[in-house]
Amino acid sequence: RYVEVRDEYRKKAVAILAALPSADANAMLDLSRRELDVFWSVGALASPEAYEHGYLAWAVMEIACEREPENFALLRGLTDATATMTLAIDFEEKGLRKDTFDVLWPLFQKQHDLIIAGKAPVSPETMIAMADWTNMSIQRAWLAGEPKEEWAAVMVPGYDWLVANAKT
Repeated sequence: RYVEVRDEYRKKAVAILAALPSADANAMLDLSRRELDVFWSVGALASPEAYEHGYLAWAVMEIACEREPENFALLRGLTDATATMTLAIDFEEKGLRKDTFDVLWPLFQKQHDLIIAGKAPVSPETMIAMADWTNMSIQRAWLAGEPKEEWAAVMVPGYDWLVANAKT
């Protein structure tokens, strides 16, 4: 549904962001987090009123990532807002919905790429992002119909990185 209202919420986000210093990534991230807090407090996906806050958080983070595409913290914020606002589970298939995967995978892949390129310092956030990427890689293999026997090879690079950086 976000795709249907994206332009509207981006306009709202641009107006709100105009009041912030353009280079203040933390202010943009804080704004998105506050909107997500309101989203959760007024009923989340079960409340029509909540959607405005969730979509605004998503739009703010999209714009923030356009301004600073290599900023790992902003990318995590965009991933959080996007994941919050998408219905993730296909209960009939008992897995991630393909349409949700198609929205989230590029974000997880970009986080992975920044981590591997050394553009995100090892931290609890990067450890979580790598674990998320590893789990999403399994979903990607499942959605592509790859045999279960091959799934381990998909996961190994993520787990290798996690083990290698666990003590950092």
